[in-house]
Amino acid sequence: MISKNDQKRLKKWLGHHYTKEVSSILRKKRIVNKFGKPHSQEYIRMVFQGYRKNTAIEQAIIELAVQRKKASEKIQQHKSNLFD
Repeated sequence: MISKNDQKRLKKWLGHHYTKEVSSILRKKRIVNKFGKPHSQEYIRMVFQGYRKNTAIEQAIIELAVQRKKASEKIQQHKSNLFD
């Protein structure tokens, strides 16, 4: 389950519009709900906020945060290379 502290740290990298990308990660991994349908954006938000527990969705959220952090670090590296 994602704790309040984790939420704050993840929010730094995820921003406000993260559910579509998390949904895309879940689709690529063929992770669906018990009815065989993709998880809704509302359900993804509920998992992020700690109202529901779903380890597959939590992993997808963390994966997206890692992707965004790496992209940010890469941009920072390019900036420093450009201005040095």
